[in-house]
Amino acid sequence: MRKVGERMKGKDTAKMIVTLCLVGLVLVGLYYLLHKNEGDKEGKKNQTSTEAQLLLDKDYERNYPATVREVVNQFSRISKCLYNEKISDAELEALVIQMRLLCDEEFLEENPVLMHIESMKKEVSDAQKNNYQMVRYEVDKLSSAKEWTAGEEKFASIYVCVTMKNNTQIEKSYEEFLLREDEKERWKIVGWRLASEKDLSD
Repeated sequence: MRKVGERMKGKDTAKMIVTLCLVGLVLVGLYYLLHKNEGDKEGKKNQTSTEAQLLLDKDYERNYPATVREVVNQFSRISKCLYNEKISDAELEALVIQMRLLCDEEFLEENPVLMHIESMKKEVSDAQKNNYQMVRYEVDKLSSAKEWTAGEEKFASIYVCVTMKNNTQIEKSYEEFLLREDEKERWKIVGWRLASEKDLSD
């Protein structure tokens, strides 16, 4: 017959084994959940990392483009995405709204948001019907941008070369963008116009 003390030791050992097993199960469970969540996040990231999503993820309120060139480059990148990528109507609308964050108040007043969205839908639809795509855009180097003041306002201009193509031809157009500095010293696009052909600087 075992003594009481021996029975107690046996019970303590059994409890310890059960406790260790439970702790092990908890740790395995936590490990599984952590790696499952990381996998889910990675999967979602891979699913949503389209050009449209990358552009929509940009926070222009906190990280606004620092120079005239960067502002126009972002605007042109959004334009290229609108013309080239397979996007939903909701993404198109969101991209136009994102594009408007780069624009001056004067432009926004002259182009109300609903009118701007409908205009872009038509432009994109027409381009797709004619098999047009924006092959590339080239924003002139920053040192070639012109800056001047008018009264208390600061303005700048910079050129962009846009290359479009369809099944049979390639077309280049040159555009001059006009920008104005706002009260937060951020360059905002007032508008653009077709320009004469010019060589972009290296």
